[in-house]
Amino acid sequence: MVEDRIAALEDHAAALEERVRDLEAGRKSWNPGRPEAPGRESAGRSAWPDLGRAPDPSWPAPSPGAATPGASPFDTPSPGAAAPGEPSYDPASPGAATPGASSYGPPSSGSATPGAGPTSQPRATWTPPARPAKPQRDLEDVLGGSVLAWLGGIAILAGLAFLLTIAISRGWLGEGARTVLAGLLSAGLLGTGIWLREHKDRTEAALAAAAVGVAGLFGTILIAGAVYELVPTTVALAGAAIVGAAATYLATRWNATLMGWLGLLGALFAPAALGAIDEGVVYLAIAYTATIAVVVWQRWYALAWAAFALATLQFAAWADGAESVVAVLAVFGALNAALAVGLEARRPGLNLSSAFLLAANAALLVLGHWDEHWFIAIAATHAIVGLALTRAPRVSRPVALITLGIGVGLADLALASLTSGLPVVLGWAGPVLAFAALLGARRRPAAMDQLAAELGSTFTLSPSAVPGRERVGDDAAPDFAPRNRLVARACDAVLGRPATVDWYFAALGLVAQLVLAIGHTLATEAPLEALAGATPTTEALVAVATIGAIAFLAARLSGVFLLDVLALTALAQFTGLTLEGLPLTLALATEAGLLALISQRASLAFVALAAAHALYVLAPPIALIDGLDRPLEAAVALVAVTAALLATPLGRKVAPVAVLYLASVEVVALGQTFLSILWALTGVGALIFGLVRDDKTLRLVGLGFIAVTAAKVFVYDLSELDSLARVASFIVFGVLLLLGAFTWQRVRPRPLP
Repeated sequence: MVEDRIAALEDHAAALEERVRDLEAGRKSWNPGRPEAPGRESAGRSAWPDLGRAPDPSWPAPSPGAATPGASPFDTPSPGAAAPGEPSYDPASPGAATPGASSYGPPSSGSATPGAGPTSQPRATWTPPARPAKPQRDLEDVLGGSVLAWLGGIAILAGLAFLLTIAISRGWLGEGARTVLAGLLSAGLLGTGIWLREHKDRTEAALAAAAVGVAGLFGTILIAGAVYELVPTTVALAGAAIVGAAATYLATRWNATLMGWLGLLGALFAPAALGAIDEGVVYLAIAYTATIAVVVWQRWYALAWAAFALATLQFAAWADGAESVVAVLAVFGALNAALAVGLEARRPGLNLSSAFLLAANAALLVLGHWDEHWFIAIAATHAIVGLALTRAPRVSRPVALITLGIGVGLADLALASLTSGLPVVLGWAGPVLAFAALLGARRRPAAMDQLAAELGSTFTLSPSAVPGRERVGDDAAPDFAPRNRLVARACDAVLGRPATVDWYFAALGLVAQLVLAIGHTLATEAPLEALAGATPTTEALVAVATIGAIAFLAARLSGVFLLDVLALTALAQFTGLTLEGLPLTLALATEAGLLALISQRASLAFVALAAAHALYVLAPPIALIDGLDRPLEAAVALVAVTAALLATPLGRKVAPVAVLYLASVEVVALGQTFLSILWALTGVGALIFGLVRDDKTLRLVGLGFIAVTAAKVFVYDLSELDSLARVASFIVFGVLLLLGAFTWQRVRPRPLP
């Protein structure tokens, strides 16, 4: 509580006064002609020649226990007056300090006498007095000192209300008389509370009396203006402003937050209470301005939110059907922004209250007047203010960037309101380059470095996208190198000195803009259903191509390899929109071959797309039973996929599977017997080749193919083929199995038991 703080401060002041008296006693032996050092004739030397500052750490400290009788505990012994057990110093000896010389300069070499030991001694340090412990209030103090006082105030207020009610019901007092009586009683309570607080003691009872008086005065003004209409509305508003100002003054003088709540919120609520919102909008603006000044100065964050909510609700009630809503909305928006920035400037570091106030103010501005031109105005204002706040020393960087980000978001909203279709996609995708430039010009945080290294080792697409820079320390460190120095200078010119939070701002902005652009494209211009064969529109092709190009450029600016993935995805979608059938498979295979020059994984991804299209459209697995409808197109597509696989080392290991599938779907046209023979030859051949090369993997693959062929022969061929074909399948398969077994026994390097 306030009384506890005052008591603690008084104890601290007493301790400081005692300390000053001790220091003054230590200065009595100083030579007035040389205030910077003790006199030669003094019995002792002060360890601190200047009471206004601590001693230089390089000065030698006094020897412990060397103070003369009667000297201050801060005095040091005079030359030659060594304590028992300490070596003595002869002033006449070479290297010793001359008489009258100051003992506070650095010791010269050779100043110690032989046998005196080291010249360095423990340095004197000053320890500030311990802060008195804050007295703890037990339950008895709380009940007796606070609860009783406030209950008494509430009881008095209720008693006054009951008295007026009885007087009104029995006709004792008229409207004017009872209003004057209520005002006099409230003013008397307020005056009594002020007198007690200022002249007697800072008790809770005095504060409660003053608070009840303020509440009673507000109630009197409300009754006189709105209920009985004894005074004009303007006079009632002026009275409410006076009472609110007085309560606010007392709140700041006494550091009493409750008085601030009563005074400021009472003054703000006066227009609504008096039913004069339409006439009191100017008064509301003035009262809100004063409230902002007080809450910012006192740093009353909860009261700031209450004042914001109260002013917003009254403005919303006034704006319903008003004509000059834009002007008033601009005034209240500026006041809310001033409130947020002021609270931020009064507190170092990130202030979440300021950030949320800025966001709430932006929402209020948008919902207060839904107009695209108004959106443009407030978006430009937020952007300009955000850029200005990045250079304000007392405003934290996150709040400045939040303001700038709100401006960008409002600009996106304005664009969606002004136009539709392709221009929206282009407008939302454009800022991606700006965010990517900032992303590449700022140091990536250590946590993001580790994550990028882990992902990059798995999905690296190009050397330029590998996070190979050392990013240790801040942005100004010598080991930090932005991706493009010219772009980094441009970012510094716009946003000022680099900060770590810039990277997070750029990352969030880039992701948000990409999500908006891609979402709009997939929902409107180029939905996924368009890949099923529908004729694409020009807007769809331009939107997809724009996203791909911007993602590619953003990857070059920022070094984020996931943007390369997005660019390749856009390329695949563009190819799927423009082509279909065999041309689509050939195009994807060709792109895979070209990407092999840059990245193996990107090439394999496009090979997988080409193979998936070929298997789904041209050569589906059902063709192993029924045969192909278009054998030539299927053969060309599978040859293209095989050629694309041969372009990468990993693809070469998978290429034989593509060749076998091509041969299988083509040989089915000759009959299932030939398919069984082909698979058996493949299995036995792989087994024999693995035995010759002593390659266990090939041997296992061969045995696997033999097992698949056996299952086909004994299950499918036996039930589906005619007699002669069935006989041929079994005989040829048996011969091949015998050949494999013979080769195993002859070539197997390990001797049989």
